[in-house]
Parts: sequence; C-alpha cells; structure tokens
Amino acid sequence: MLQDLTGVDPKTIPLDDKKTMSLFTSTKALGVEPSQIHSNTGALGIPEFGTKFVRGMLDDTKPTTFEELIRISRVITWYRCVVK
Repeated sequence: MLQDLTGVDPKTIPLDDKKTMSLFTSTKALGVEPSQIHSNTGALGIPEFGTKFVRGMLDDTKPTTFEELIRISRVITWYRCVVK
C-alpha cells in the first residue's frame, strides 16, 4: 500500500539508509520540528514504533542500526505478551 501511495519500492531501500534510520532519532528528515508533531522522533506514524511508550524507548536508546530496531521490536512483543 505504501508503495502505491509513494511510488517507492520498499525492497530498494537499503537497510542502512541514513535518512530512513534518522526517523527513529529525529524529525529532521520529515522537515518538521519536534514541537509540531509532539514527538522527538519521526516514528510517530510508524506501526510498532509510534506509541508514546516506544517513542520513549527510541529517545532513550537512539538506535542507529536496523538490528537495534529489531531488538526494540522484540522488547515490544515481549512486553505485550507479559502484560496480557
């Protein structure tokens, strides 16, 4: 669906794309200030990463690699299983 909306094939985005990775630590790539979207990161609309809890984790950890994002995702999944 995102490919249809943007015209960008997600398979062509490298896993170490600097602009994409910056969404998890800053709003700069979106061209907005944190105060405009009430978030220090650009992850607000990204499934699994847009909740206040996870955005707080991103603020604390400042991930710079895809591997770190996967680790954070695993923590989220574990947390959801334990809380249920």
